[in-house]
Amino acid sequence: MTSTAQGRTTPLGGKFGKLMESCRRMTRSHLAPLIHALLEQAEIALLEAADKAGDNQKQLQYFDTMNLVKRNQDRLAERYLQAVDAGFENFIQGRLPATGGSGLAGLKMQQLALVDKQAIEYELPVRNLVAKANAAYADALYGLDQRLAVVNGGDRVAEPVQPGGPVQLAQAFADALQDIEMEKPVLLILFALYDRHVIRELQAYYEEYNRRLVGAGILPNLRYEIRKHHDARQARPTAPPAASEAQGGRGADSGFSVVDAPAGAAGEESMHPPASRGSAGHGGSGGGTGNAMLSDEELDLLTDLRRGVASHRGEAEPDSRQLPPEQRESSRRRIVQSAQSIQETYAEGGGAAQDLDQLITNLEVDADLLGHLQTVIDTERRQIESAVDQAALDPEDADIIDLVGLLFERMLAEERLPNAVKALLSRLHTPYLKIGLLDKAFFMRNEHPARRLLDRMVDAGAHWVVEDDLQRGIFPCLRETVERIMQDYAQDPQLFQDLEQGLGSHIEELEHKTGIIESRAVEAANGQERLGQARRRAHAEIARIVAERHLPEEAAVHLTQVWAEKLMFILLREHDGEANPAWKLATRVLQDIVDSIEPPESEAECERRRARLPRMQTAIRDSLGELSEYGRKDTPELMKRIQAWQEAACDPQAAPATTPVRLEVLDLTLPEQAGTDSPETRLSALEQTHAEHLEQIDYGTWFQFIEPDSRPRRLRLAWYSKLSKRYLFVDPMGVKAAEYSRDQLARRLAADTARIVQQDTRAFVDRVMDTVLSWIADKNPTNR
Repeated sequence: MTSTAQGRTTPLGGKFGKLMESCRRMTRSHLAPLIHALLEQAEIALLEAADKAGDNQKQLQYFDTMNLVKRNQDRLAERYLQAVDAGFENFIQGRLPATGGSGLAGLKMQQLALVDKQAIEYELPVRNLVAKANAAYADALYGLDQRLAVVNGGDRVAEPVQPGGPVQLAQAFADALQDIEMEKPVLLILFALYDRHVIRELQAYYEEYNRRLVGAGILPNLRYEIRKHHDARQARPTAPPAASEAQGGRGADSGFSVVDAPAGAAGEESMHPPASRGSAGHGGSGGGTGNAMLSDEELDLLTDLRRGVASHRGEAEPDSRQLPPEQRESSRRRIVQSAQSIQETYAEGGGAAQDLDQLITNLEVDADLLGHLQTVIDTERRQIESAVDQAALDPEDADIIDLVGLLFERMLAEERLPNAVKALLSRLHTPYLKIGLLDKAFFMRNEHPARRLLDRMVDAGAHWVVEDDLQRGIFPCLRETVERIMQDYAQDPQLFQDLEQGLGSHIEELEHKTGIIESRAVEAANGQERLGQARRRAHAEIARIVAERHLPEEAAVHLTQVWAEKLMFILLREHDGEANPAWKLATRVLQDIVDSIEPPESEAECERRRARLPRMQTAIRDSLGELSEYGRKDTPELMKRIQAWQEAACDPQAAPATTPVRLEVLDLTLPEQAGTDSPETRLSALEQTHAEHLEQIDYGTWFQFIEPDSRPRRLRLAWYSKLSKRYLFVDPMGVKAAEYSRDQLARRLAADTARIVQQDTRAFVDRVMDTVLSWIADKNPTNR
């Protein structure tokens, strides 16, 4: 049975128009690094395919395509992204034709926008990519179908015109390749690379796509209802009428139905399980409650912490007076009630919570974000203290209020923490103040569940937040965790154990995904490094042999191309590289050929060369046979050209004009020569100091890059080469984000447009407590 998707001819407006434009930008930012990684890997893959080619013609196809892709890499990537953008633009503007059929049955050959022979060659790979994506991301795509139908005014969006859907993503790649003529074997390699580097990396993209639609209020409570059947052969999916029309062909045999149920309804499984889901009891021993008993040593430590805060604030020693127990308990109860009232206002989205939401939304334009956050925290503290007359405020409680305030002040000062995370975590000031008042074990015991959770959130925020796109990475999970605390925490520490377990599971998943993405980026960089080093060494050897020799331009260009491939193959395949007999043979043969085709200086030399020519040609032919496994296998054709050049060299009438070979004409990539920098490009003393430090830097070091008119970027050093002096940086999700030479990076460090982010491996609360105690030691040296 097929369904018909209705066409729409009116543009989206208002909220939906802005929403889909946001999804378009998100799609481009997600796909751009993936397509660039693919194109960077294409040269290596095609080189390996050429090495295994069965005949000369196939090998030439691989070489030709490799060169085309290399020259047009940026243009191909942009054409691909523009094709994806066009799909969103058509959807937003209402250019949606009515489309019969669904799923792959609706993907017609004419919709591939290819012509003649290309249509046939491109259709099957595109279909295969679509089928793989539909199978791999069935759950997310099913939700996307439902939600886009709502955006589309209730009419289902057919798969071929679904913005960002598998059909459009596969078709965009096919469109990008149209300008490059290639045979089917080469085409299949490129589609296989697209499958590996793009199609298999779309889980996070489709999850984020759905999250953005959910964030706009579109079917936020969509649930899967798992249906169990006694006989699988009789299983049939069911769906309510509103969903069946949008279901189409995708997921038709999934065995579940979809309902828009109230959040938290029993017996249902969320499409995106909340991060807080998990078993209780996690978080270790030492979790305290309001009745936790502290040892004498811990009580002394708490007193020291309070003294440290007073010392830092320039205040007198903490007041040691004791209020009567009943008055102290009444005072603390009123303070906790005041904090609870502020927390409930947050949970309802009112008060300062609205300000914080606005701050997170306007991070790019808020030049004084941290000042605003500090003001919010100070305002909360004054509100809480005002609940009790100062004379009735227990000194210990006053110090606890200051100590928690200091904890969040230090969080705002964390250099490695993105501002968005600071804005989010600052919401926890009030509930953590309640924890400090009700359970002083929070300050003493690093296994306290609330302390463990705060440490984990700060660390996760420093490592897994993409500031340019907060929907990627850990930020949505952190936000959900904060909201759970604001809504649900009263006095039970079990909540923090559950939340920490859920956050930990999410972090483990991110570590796994990021590790895979980063390892592929490093793998590609290593491959490019080996390829680049092999190319530069091969070109340097060719330059040594042919530079300034008087050769016909055709001969110089052709020999350079052929021998560059041969020498590169030898270096890439043979572990002993230049020591291998094949390298020595290849360089000697090139030298012999050049000697034999350069015009002789005299008639006598010409006669001697004619006499040696038969023996020389036999030796060259035999040597080319030995070298045929490296690079092109066109020995007969190449030998014919060499013989023609040799014979023309001694024939004044047939000999073409020759000029000294200029390396720039041959487009040779040569290694950088030491000591050839101009005064303008040499490093200053400060830059040289940074360059020397970069030679010893550790992988995983975080850098902050400051660009004009844009938010600073925090990137992690994933790889660098001591040979080429290239440094590869990835974003928090492991995606390649930047690449610099050592000298470029040293100049940026010297100019303070790049900074190394200092890291401390200690837990966040431990660091703050140690800082407070150090203030005591500074003020009282005799106590050290």
